[in-house]
Parts: sequence; structure tokens; C-alpha cells
Amino acid sequence: MEILNEKEFEYCLSEIEDNFKLENTSIDEIKRSDNLIDKYKLLRKYLKNLDKTEIYEIKEKINRFLFINEEREWQKQGISLGLNRMNKLLKLLDNPEDYLKVIHVGGTNGKGSTSAYLQSILKESGLKVGLFTSPSVISNNDGIRINDDFISFEDGYDYLSKIKSIWLKNYGEDDFITYFEAFTAMALLYFKDKNVDFAIFEVGLGGRYDATNIFKKKVLSVITNIGIDHIGILGNSLEEIAYEKAGIIQKKDHVVAYPSPEDALNIIKKVCREKDAKLTILEKTDIKNISLNSNYNIFSYGKYKNIKTKMVGNYQVYNCALALLCLEKLEEQGLLSISEKNIRNGILKTSWPGRLEWVSDSPRILIDGAHNVDSINNLVSFLKKLKYNKLKILMGVLKDKEYDEIFKIISSLDAEFYLTEVPYESRKMTVDEMKKVLKKYTEHIYTFKNPEDALNVILKGNSENNVIVLTGSFYLISKLRNKLINKEQVID
Repeated sequence: MEILNEKEFEYCLSEIEDNFKLENTSIDEIKRSDNLIDKYKLLRKYLKNLDKTEIYEIKEKINRFLFINEEREWQKQGISLGLNRMNKLLKLLDNPEDYLKVIHVGGTNGKGSTSAYLQSILKESGLKVGLFTSPSVISNNDGIRINDDFISFEDGYDYLSKIKSIWLKNYGEDDFITYFEAFTAMALLYFKDKNVDFAIFEVGLGGRYDATNIFKKKVLSVITNIGIDHIGILGNSLEEIAYEKAGIIQKKDHVVAYPSPEDALNIIKKVCREKDAKLTILEKTDIKNISLNSNYNIFSYGKYKNIKTKMVGNYQVYNCALALLCLEKLEEQGLLSISEKNIRNGILKTSWPGRLEWVSDSPRILIDGAHNVDSINNLVSFLKKLKYNKLKILMGVLKDKEYDEIFKIISSLDAEFYLTEVPYESRKMTVDEMKKVLKKYTEHIYTFKNPEDALNVILKGNSENNVIVLTGSFYLISKLRNKLINKEQVID
């Protein structure tokens, strides 16, 4: 899929020629190039030091093209877990991670939401907070942000270019760093350069060998709910997966954990004993007076009465309570002191795209990145409480998921199913493979190889009482979400 084309380039160039002075030799050099990417690189070079507000959008458009092209080419390398490359890279970069106060968030479900609650509350108290998450949902640069601002594409491309150049100079192309490793290093450099008060890092995959697991010291390690996910990569049992998740725990660490199933929790306790880490587990009995609504939740936790969240779903109550417990542990370390007013406001302002997110009222459209058994169960539970005339579900799943169980659970809903392929070539299931599984549980199935075709069909002929759901994979919903709200989309 092309991000920008020759026509877009000509538009950028004409805007610059009409409004800003570039030497004729520069313009001629750009126009002589036959390669579109080279044209953008040359144009970027000549605009680099042109610091004018009026040209910011054009510069960002140019840098977005280059950033996403670099990302797309780099990602062809695929996933390669391990910390050897990452440690080598960070040494070359003067170990930026050593300058940060890090909150490291791992687990299976709830990592992003818990991180979002923490960032919002800390930000509300006047702190400068870096947040690193994946995968992208809003835009390709949304995984690195400080408070409300994503890293600019210009800064992002600068950091990627620097990282790539340093690695090639020292190690060449053998055992080349993955894109996720470069993206993680980019966040570390950016947060260090911007002097953030806290840096929250969400684990990408697993924990033990994830690129984020390179910190020598952290202020807190957080492990959210653990369930079965990434079978064959992390393990085939809950205990094996929990062991990988617990790999982020360090010696003398401060650990806050969600009350996961006993088999998983026992592994976390064992690792904490071995590492002499202080473990605090969220007590579900401390959460009371839960009131759930399709647009908000209200609950009480400890000294906080009638807390209101805009993030919906039963599990968001527990994610929020886990974040509050994290704040208590940070306060015990003398790292912060936050007023109850800022805590309540921070919680109320928290949002996280792609998690039970209503993106349209007419028709009602809900998107949710549920992609494993636990999160699909949560989604089904939420939908069963809604009132609607007809339910339509557009979904796709990856082949390393418990897809049979996922389809079995979601087929308990009286719904029409629109199956499509997740835009992740090496891990996707074909629509025929998905249909073969889902057909065991329901007959109301339509298939579309292209997600956009599926979206176009599912949006036709809906009454206000219909509910449309997009789910099954963050990679899928990120592709479709921005089309629904008419914003810049994530490019895969």
C-alpha cells in the first residue's frame, strides 16, 4: 500500500516553491531523481533547518512517508526475541535507559489500559510522563508519547536513522536489529533527551526476552492479568507463559501484580522469592460497589469512594485499581505525592483507543482489540448486557492464538459474523481457515479477504438499534479504526 505517491510529492514541492525560497540547484537536484524515496530524502534534507510554523505540516507529511517506509521495510525482518542485540545497541547509545525512572508493565491483558491510567494520573499531577506502547492504533508514531503528544515523525525518523547508522557502522548487517528493538531504543533516547519525570514501558511480547527487558534498575515492575496467549512462542501452559512474563522481575525489585489464576500467581511468587523482590498483589476484596454502564464505570477502592472511569467493561475496574495500587507503592518509596483530586481527574480523563471504544453513535460501532480467550470472554460479557436489534461482528484472528476457543466463545452471541484477514502476513489465518472453525458453531458467516471490503459491507443498511463490533486483533482494528473516524491511518 502506497503512503504517498508522485502526485502528493509534487504537491509538497509546489507548496514549498510557492512559499519558501530554495536554491534552484536544490530544486533541480530533487526533480532529477528517479526514485520517489530519494526525492523525499532530498526534500527533507533541504527543509531540515527551515524552522517555520507554516511549513510544519508539509515537513511532517514528508517525514511520515520516510518514517513509515523505513518501518515497513524493517518489519519484513520479522520477530526475533533475545537481548543480545539490544544490549549491544544500548551500549553504543550510551545506555539512555540508565537515566530514566522506569515503570515496566508486563502481563497478558490490561497492560495498555493500566499504563494509560498511570500516565494520565501522573500527568494530571503536573509531571512529564513518557509512555511506550505497541502495536500502533491511531498512527504509526503513537507508541512513543510524552503526556498528550506523540513523537513527531521528524524526530522519529531522525532517531531511526541515527540508530540504524550506528548499528551498521559497528556491526554491519549480520544479526541486524529488529524494528521493535530500534523502536524501543528510539523511545529510550527520546525520553532521556526530553528529561521525563517517569517513563512507562509496556512489554511488547512475553517479558524475559522482550526488547524492553534491558533495565538495570526500575522504580516498579507491574504484571497485569496473565492468560493463555502467543502459544508456541511463550509456551503451551499458563505456568510456562507466567514464567516468561515474570522474566521482567529484577533483584530487589518492587513488584505489583494482578490477582491472576493461582497457577500463574504461584510462578510470580516463586520468581519474587528467588530475586528477593517485594511483591504486592491486588486484593479483589478491596474493590467494592461496582456499577457498570455501557459508557462508564463507578467503583470504590480502599480510601477512594465512587471512582468514575470512562473506560468501560468490568476488567477496567480492576485495571484502574491496579494502577491505584501502583501509585501507593511509588508513594511508599517517596517518589511522589498526588492529591486525591488529581487522582480522580486523571482516572476520569483516561482513554485508550481500541479497548471497548465506541467510535460511532449512529450506527453504534464498538471496537475492541480482544485477541485471546480472556479478552474475548470480557467482550462477550459486555455485549450480552447491551440492548440492540441486530449484532454484526467483523473479526479476524492470528494463527498463534487459541482460535477454536475464541470462535466458540464469541459464537455464543446471536450475531452475524464478517470474517476477514488480519494484515500480518506471517501470522494471519486465511478467511477459509477461520470459516472452517467458526462454522462448527454458527452458520451466519460472510467472508472477505480484504478488511476494507468487509467494513464497507458491514456498514450498509443499519438501523440506529444495530451494534457493529470490530475485534479479534489490534492489527486489524488499527487498520480500520481511523477509517471510521476519518483520521490518518496506521500503515502496515
